[in-house]
Amino acid sequence: NYGARVTFTYIEGQYHTLLQRNQVRQRTIPENVLNKMIQKMDFLQNYEGYQTKYFISEQNDFSTVSF
Repeated sequence: NYGARVTFTYIEGQYHTLLQRNQVRQRTIPENVLNKMIQKMDFLQNYEGYQTKYFISEQNDFSTVSF
C-alpha cells in the first residue's frame, strides 16, 4: 500500500441513450464492441480499497453530479 487515494466513479444511463450518443461522436464505437465492453464490466469490490460513487439515472440527467 503506497497511500494513494483512488475514487472510482460509476455512471449509468439508459442503453438507448448510450447508442444515440455514440452515433453523434466524431469517432464512433461499433455497437458489437460496446456490447462486449458492457458484458465485460467488472465492478470493484469493497476490499480493493477504492472509494466508489454510483450515479444511476433512468432519465439520463446527470446535471447535478459533481466530481
